Amino acid sequence: MAHADRFYVIRETWGSQLDFPAHLIFFTGPMLGVPDDYLSLPQKTRAICQWSRDLKYDFTLICDTDTYLSIPRFLASGFENYDYTGFVQTWLPVPYCSGPSYVLSRNAIQKLVETNWKQFEVPGHATDEDVMVGSVLFHRGIRYHHDDRYVNPAGVLPDNDVISEHITFHVPYTHEEMYKRHRRANGSKP
Repeated sequence: MAHADRFYVIRETWGSQLDFPAHLIFFTGPMLGVPDDYLSLPQKTRAICQWSRDLKYDFTLICDTDTYLSIPRFLASGFENYDYTGFVQTWLPVPYCSGPSYVLSRNAIQKLVETNWKQFEVPGHATDEDVMVGSVLFHRGIRYHHDDRYVNPAGVLPDNDVISEHITFHVPYTHEEMYKRHRRANGSKP
């Protein structure tokens, strides 16, 4: 199971900010009935969307295990006003929200579940789940909402409004790096 050792660390750091920890779900390939490798991330993301749709979630936050997230900032961010929110990349033929963290509405999830993703593959990016999500949604009429507080290189600090930080943007992931980000976000010395 890829990155299972990170689950406990997330629960102890940013996951501890949740009032209802049961809403923090760590999906594995076997749990979803798909392969659990990097190249299968599009299949895994589509299966997560299927799961979310079946449970009638209004919104689903997709967040990588190497990302630090501020739950209070996320909940106050206004994501509920949009179908597809995150830090938008526009360097490909279709815009997409960068993979470390983005939010999907029930409407967006429905489009992702009912669509054959292969028909909207971006050449050279068929295994990049974030690009594939953006491509499918773009072609299905769902537009993004850019919010530069997601995946911001400034990091989640007490004196800014950054929502999430992709740790491996700066350094290789270690558990200590996640704990360090948590201490720093809470105003303690890293």
